Amino acid sequence: MGRKRSGGRCRSTTPAKRPRTQWSDSPFGKLLESAGMTLNGEHQNELGVEPAVFQRQLASTFRRQSDLIQATEEFCEGLREYIDDPVRFRMSLLPTKIAMGADVMARSMGLDSLLRLLLGVECIQPSVVNALLERVPEYMDDSSNVDSLGVREYHQMPQLILSQLKWLGHIVKGTELCGNLLEVVSIAPLGIQREIVSALPEVLDDAQHNHAALELKSLLRTNSDLTAAVIDALSNLNVETETAAEVLDVALGRVSSANLADLPTVIKFIMQQVTPKNAQEIITEL
Repeated sequence: MGRKRSGGRCRSTTPAKRPRTQWSDSPFGKLLESAGMTLNGEHQNELGVEPAVFQRQLASTFRRQSDLIQATEEFCEGLREYIDDPVRFRMSLLPTKIAMGADVMARSMGLDSLLRLLLGVECIQPSVVNALLERVPEYMDDSSNVDSLGVREYHQMPQLILSQLKWLGHIVKGTELCGNLLEVVSIAPLGIQREIVSALPEVLDDAQHNHAALELKSLLRTNSDLTAAVIDALSNLNVETETAAEVLDVALGRVSSANLADLPTVIKFIMQQVTPKNAQEIITEL
């Protein structure tokens, strides 16, 4: 995940920030505008076409490029530069609005954010995911972002970032996404760790559930503070029989050392795993 941490805030190796009025004239802004999106900096971004049309037109533009990799890299570098400002970043996580005069059927419904819409364009999705997740550490201990956003908005940012990743129609690189989320868990404070772990079943598709369960099994062994969050997440993952048995063994081992507040969650999970074949063994362990 591309950014380097230096002191409190992660910094990207991007050019100097552009004034807000220049973003519509940047290559990044022009490309979005050609697909139907107008960037408004510190205000709501505007969509002039149906969300699906915007995504289709943007994907079509990338497909026409002679060097797709270079085109997507340049686009995502422009995105990183744009969201380097915490206020612009927050506005890119909030719902877009319909441009005045636009004929958009979704007018009565909430529109997805700019970043959520970009996540629906497969050729840039992995880079957009990385651009999102590499920003989470900035909202752990960076007082400059508190000054820019305000205390309430600052503390909402990790949840707002995670919400962009939930229930995507298709995940291009699911295993990589799972690994990146768990990498953030390894460095995040407890509150954000719980948010990420709890979100895993809503973020990952079924193909990644077994891999995620194996990683969560390790967390269950090593981090007692995450016991309830891990158990809840495991309860909502579809895993292979062998993995389920391994997780059950670890959960059984947690009963004697679990915090009193976590114990009902652990016991409920264990009882949900009872079958005629393992019932006697589980009763004995308990």
